Amino acid sequence: MTDKNQKGLYITAGVVVLVILVSTFLVGSQNYFNRQEVKMLVDEASKHGHSWEVTIHNELTHSYSFKTIE
Repeated sequence: MTDKNQKGLYITAGVVVLVILVSTFLVGSQNYFNRQEVKMLVDEASKHGHSWEVTIHNELTHSYSFKTIE
């Protein structure tokens, strides 16, 4: 393998690793903030005496639907 090919391989590998790290960080951030938002919604609904229903659509990102039941 020539030096030029090896350098290109390292750059490609670096970009792939960077994309994986950034994607992992973004998914983790979305999961964290969605969990915090659900907790806040549940706490506020309970504080005001409402029943509530949460449906988790994606366990990885913790995307959800929330509704109060009067």
